[in-house]
Amino acid sequence: MSDNANALLQESHSIMEKWWNKMNEGGVHPEELNSFLEDADKAKDIIDQVLKNDANNEEAQDALLNWHLAVARLKAGFKDNNQLQEEAAEHMKVVVSLCPNDASFRGMLAECYKNLGKKELAMEVLKKGIEIEPQNAVLRSELKQLEGGGSKGCFIATAVYGSYDAPEVIILRKFRDSVLFKNYFGKIFVKLYYQLSPPIAKIIVVHKILRNSIHLLILKPIILLISLKQIITNWSGK
Repeated sequence: MSDNANALLQESHSIMEKWWNKMNEGGVHPEELNSFLEDADKAKDIIDQVLKNDANNEEAQDALLNWHLAVARLKAGFKDNNQLQEEAAEHMKVVVSLCPNDASFRGMLAECYKNLGKKELAMEVLKKGIEIEPQNAVLRSELKQLEGGGSKGCFIATAVYGSYDAPEVIILRKFRDSVLFKNYFGKIFVKLYYQLSPPIAKIIVVHKILRNSIHLLILKPIILLISLKQIITNWSGK
Protein backbone atom coordinates (compact mmCIF):
# COMPACT_ATOMS: atom_id res chain seq x y z
CA MET A 1 0.00 0.00 0.00
CA SER A 2 1.36 3.43 -0.94
CA ASP A 3 2.21 6.00 1.70
CA ASN A 4 -0.53 8.25 0.33
CA ALA A 5 -3.19 5.53 0.66
CA ASN A 6 -1.99 4.73 4.16
CA ALA A 7 -2.18 8.40 5.17
CA LEU A 8 -5.70 8.69 3.75
CA LEU A 9 -6.93 5.62 5.63
CA GLN A 10 -5.37 6.91 8.85
CA GLU A 11 -7.30 10.15 8.36
CA SER A 12 -10.53 8.22 7.80
CA HIS A 13 -9.85 6.08 10.87
CA SER A 14 -9.24 9.15 13.04
CA ILE A 15 -12.53 10.70 11.95
CA MET A 16 -14.56 7.59 12.79
CA GLU A 17 -12.64 6.70 15.95
CA LYS A 18 -13.86 9.88 17.66
CA TRP A 19 -17.49 8.87 17.16
CA TRP A 20 -16.87 5.20 17.95
CA ASN A 21 -15.46 6.26 21.32
CA LYS A 22 -18.50 8.47 21.91
CA MET A 23 -20.79 5.50 21.29
CA ASN A 24 -18.83 3.37 23.75
CA GLU A 25 -18.86 6.11 26.36
CA GLY A 26 -22.63 6.61 26.42
CA GLY A 27 -23.89 7.26 22.92
CA VAL A 28 -24.28 10.15 20.52
CA HIS A 29 -26.84 12.79 21.46
CA PRO A 30 -29.52 13.82 18.92
CA GLU A 31 -28.00 17.29 18.59
CA GLU A 32 -24.71 15.67 17.52
CA LEU A 33 -26.27 13.58 14.75
CA ASN A 34 -25.69 16.03 11.91
CA SER A 35 -22.04 16.45 12.88
CA PHE A 36 -21.63 12.69 12.91
CA LEU A 37 -23.24 12.29 9.48
CA GLU A 38 -21.01 14.99 8.00
CA ASP A 39 -17.88 13.35 9.42
CA ALA A 40 -19.07 9.91 8.30
CA ASP A 41 -19.50 11.20 4.74
CA LYS A 42 -15.96 12.61 4.81
CA ALA A 43 -14.56 9.29 6.04
CA LYS A 44 -16.50 7.35 3.39
CA ASP A 45 -15.26 9.65 0.60
CA ILE A 46 -11.68 8.99 1.70
CA ILE A 47 -12.19 5.21 1.73
CA ASP A 48 -13.86 5.34 -1.70
CA GLN A 49 -10.94 7.35 -3.05
CA VAL A 50 -8.45 4.70 -1.93
CA LEU A 51 -10.58 1.86 -3.33
CA LYS A 52 -11.00 3.70 -6.63
CA ASN A 53 -7.23 3.67 -7.05
CA ASP A 54 -6.81 0.12 -5.72
CA ALA A 55 -9.97 -1.99 -5.51
CA ASN A 56 -8.05 -4.86 -3.89
CA ASN A 57 -6.62 -2.80 -1.05
CA GLU A 58 -7.39 -5.03 1.96
CA GLU A 59 -6.96 -2.28 4.55
CA ALA A 60 -9.41 -0.08 2.66
CA GLN A 61 -11.85 -2.99 2.44
CA ASP A 62 -11.59 -3.48 6.20
CA ALA A 63 -12.08 0.26 6.70
CA LEU A 64 -15.24 0.12 4.57
CA LEU A 65 -16.60 -2.77 6.66
CA ASN A 66 -15.89 -0.94 9.91
CA TRP A 67 -17.41 2.24 8.51
CA HIS A 68 -20.69 0.50 7.75
CA LEU A 69 -20.67 -1.13 11.21
CA ALA A 70 -20.09 2.18 12.98
CA VAL A 71 -22.77 4.04 11.02
CA ALA A 72 -25.27 1.19 11.46
CA ARG A 73 -24.62 1.05 15.20
CA LEU A 74 -25.11 4.78 15.65
CA LYS A 75 -28.26 5.04 13.53
CA ALA A 76 -29.77 1.96 15.20
CA GLY A 77 -29.45 3.77 18.53
CA PHE A 78 -32.15 6.26 17.49
CA LYS A 79 -35.01 3.79 17.93
CA ASP A 80 -37.76 6.41 17.52
CA ASN A 81 -36.55 7.44 14.07
CA ASN A 82 -37.79 4.96 11.45
CA GLN A 83 -35.73 6.51 8.67
CA LEU A 84 -32.51 6.01 10.63
CA GLN A 85 -33.59 2.46 11.51
CA GLU A 86 -34.12 1.71 7.81
CA GLU A 87 -30.71 3.17 7.00
CA ALA A 88 -29.10 1.13 9.80
CA ALA A 89 -30.59 -2.03 8.29
CA GLU A 90 -29.19 -1.10 4.86
CA HIS A 91 -25.72 -0.63 6.31
CA MET A 92 -25.93 -4.01 8.07
CA LYS A 93 -27.02 -5.64 4.82
CA VAL A 94 -23.78 -4.37 3.28
CA VAL A 95 -21.81 -5.75 6.24
CA VAL A 96 -23.48 -9.16 5.84
CA SER A 97 -22.70 -9.13 2.11
CA LEU A 98 -19.04 -8.42 2.91
CA CYS A 99 -18.89 -11.11 5.63
CA PRO A 100 -21.55 -13.67 4.64
CA ASN A 101 -20.23 -16.36 7.00
CA ASP A 102 -20.29 -14.24 10.17
CA ALA A 103 -23.39 -15.23 12.14
CA SER A 104 -23.05 -12.38 14.64
CA PHE A 105 -23.47 -9.77 11.89
CA ARG A 106 -26.69 -11.48 10.85
CA GLY A 107 -27.85 -11.17 14.45
CA MET A 108 -27.20 -7.42 14.28
CA LEU A 109 -29.16 -7.17 11.03
CA ALA A 110 -32.04 -9.09 12.62
CA GLU A 111 -32.01 -6.59 15.50
CA CYS A 112 -32.45 -3.76 12.99
CA TYR A 113 -35.43 -5.54 11.46
CA LYS A 114 -36.91 -6.11 14.92
CA ASN A 115 -36.63 -2.39 15.65
CA LEU A 116 -38.60 -1.75 12.46
CA GLY A 117 -41.27 -4.29 13.38
CA LYS A 118 -40.25 -6.54 10.47
CA LYS A 119 -40.59 -9.78 12.38
CA GLU A 120 -40.58 -12.15 9.41
CA LEU A 121 -37.40 -10.64 7.96
CA ALA A 122 -35.72 -10.79 11.37
CA MET A 123 -36.63 -14.48 11.71
CA GLU A 124 -35.35 -15.26 8.22
CA VAL A 125 -32.00 -13.60 8.97
CA LEU A 126 -31.69 -15.37 12.35
CA LYS A 127 -32.39 -18.75 10.76
CA LYS A 128 -29.64 -18.15 8.22
CA GLY A 129 -27.28 -17.17 11.03
CA ILE A 130 -28.11 -20.40 12.87
CA GLU A 131 -27.41 -22.41 9.70
CA ILE A 132 -23.95 -20.83 9.63
CA GLU A 133 -23.34 -21.26 13.37
CA PRO A 134 -25.71 -23.94 14.78
CA GLN A 135 -24.35 -23.60 18.35
CA ASN A 136 -24.98 -19.84 18.58
CA ALA A 137 -27.22 -19.79 21.64
CA VAL A 138 -27.98 -16.07 21.39
CA LEU A 139 -29.39 -16.33 17.87
CA ARG A 140 -31.41 -19.40 18.87
CA SER A 141 -32.84 -17.61 21.90
CA GLU A 142 -33.80 -14.53 19.87
CA LEU A 143 -35.43 -16.68 17.19
CA LYS A 144 -37.38 -18.57 19.84
CA GLN A 145 -38.71 -15.28 21.20
CA LEU A 146 -39.82 -14.10 17.77
CA GLU A 147 -41.53 -17.42 17.14
CA GLY A 148 -43.45 -16.97 20.36
CA GLY A 149 -41.69 -19.76 22.18
CA GLY A 150 -42.04 -18.64 25.77
CA SER A 151 -41.08 -15.65 27.85
CA LYS A 152 -38.11 -13.42 27.22
CA GLY A 153 -34.84 -15.21 27.64
CA CYS A 154 -31.91 -14.85 30.01
CA PHE A 155 -29.64 -13.64 27.22
CA ILE A 156 -26.34 -13.54 29.09
CA ALA A 157 -26.90 -16.90 30.82
CA THR A 158 -27.94 -18.45 27.50
CA ALA A 159 -24.73 -17.15 25.89
CA VAL A 160 -22.62 -18.53 28.77
CA TYR A 161 -24.23 -21.98 29.02
CA GLY A 162 -24.92 -22.47 25.32
CA SER A 163 -28.63 -23.27 25.47
CA TYR A 164 -31.90 -21.57 26.37
CA ASP A 165 -32.87 -24.82 28.08
CA ALA A 166 -29.64 -25.41 30.03
CA PRO A 167 -30.37 -26.31 33.71
CA GLU A 168 -28.60 -23.17 34.94
CA VAL A 169 -30.67 -20.97 32.62
CA ILE A 170 -33.88 -22.64 33.77
CA ILE A 171 -32.97 -21.93 37.43
CA LEU A 172 -32.43 -18.26 36.63
CA ARG A 173 -35.68 -18.00 34.65
CA LYS A 174 -37.64 -19.55 37.50
CA PHE A 175 -36.05 -17.10 39.96
CA ARG A 176 -37.00 -14.23 37.67
CA ASP A 177 -40.62 -15.43 37.40
CA SER A 178 -41.13 -16.38 41.06
CA VAL A 179 -39.16 -13.60 42.77
CA LEU A 180 -38.12 -10.67 40.60
CA PHE A 181 -41.43 -10.28 38.77
CA LYS A 182 -43.26 -10.13 42.10
CA ASN A 183 -41.75 -6.89 43.40
CA TYR A 184 -41.34 -3.37 42.03
CA PHE A 185 -37.54 -3.16 42.04
CA GLY A 186 -37.24 -6.65 40.61
CA LYS A 187 -39.39 -5.64 37.64
CA ILE A 188 -37.22 -2.57 37.05
CA PHE A 189 -34.09 -4.73 37.14
CA VAL A 190 -35.55 -7.20 34.64
CA LYS A 191 -36.63 -4.39 32.30
CA LEU A 192 -33.11 -2.90 32.33
CA TYR A 193 -31.62 -6.36 31.85
CA TYR A 194 -33.72 -6.92 28.71
CA GLN A 195 -32.57 -3.59 27.31
CA LEU A 196 -28.87 -3.97 28.04
CA SER A 197 -28.10 -7.69 27.88
CA PRO A 198 -28.65 -8.67 24.20
CA PRO A 199 -25.62 -6.75 22.82
CA ILE A 200 -23.52 -7.94 25.76
CA ALA A 201 -24.56 -11.53 25.08
CA LYS A 202 -23.46 -11.19 21.44
CA ILE A 203 -19.96 -10.34 22.68
CA ILE A 204 -19.91 -13.10 25.30
CA VAL A 205 -20.90 -15.84 22.88
CA VAL A 206 -17.73 -15.40 20.80
CA HIS A 207 -15.24 -15.02 23.69
CA LYS A 208 -14.57 -18.25 25.60
CA ILE A 209 -12.46 -16.63 28.33
CA LEU A 210 -15.19 -14.06 28.97
CA ARG A 211 -17.86 -16.78 29.11
CA ASN A 212 -15.85 -18.78 31.63
CA SER A 213 -15.16 -15.70 33.76
CA ILE A 214 -18.83 -14.71 33.90
CA HIS A 215 -19.75 -18.31 34.76
CA LEU A 216 -17.26 -18.58 37.62
CA LEU A 217 -17.41 -15.07 39.05
CA ILE A 218 -21.04 -14.04 38.54
CA LEU A 219 -23.55 -16.66 37.46
CA LYS A 220 -22.30 -19.67 39.43
CA PRO A 221 -22.42 -17.82 42.82
CA ILE A 222 -25.90 -16.46 41.98
CA ILE A 223 -27.19 -19.90 41.03
CA LEU A 224 -25.72 -21.42 44.20
CA LEU A 225 -27.45 -18.76 46.32
CA ILE A 226 -30.77 -19.32 44.54
CA SER A 227 -30.46 -23.08 45.03
CA LEU A 228 -29.54 -22.64 48.69
CA LYS A 229 -32.52 -20.35 49.23
CA GLN A 230 -34.80 -22.96 47.67
CA ILE A 231 -33.37 -25.69 49.89
CA ILE A 232 -33.89 -23.55 53.03
CA THR A 233 -37.45 -22.68 51.92
CA ASN A 234 -38.30 -26.33 51.34
CA TRP A 235 -36.75 -27.37 54.67
CA SER A 236 -38.62 -24.64 56.55
CA GLY A 237 -41.88 -25.74 55.06
CA LYS A 238 -41.55 -29.29 56.39
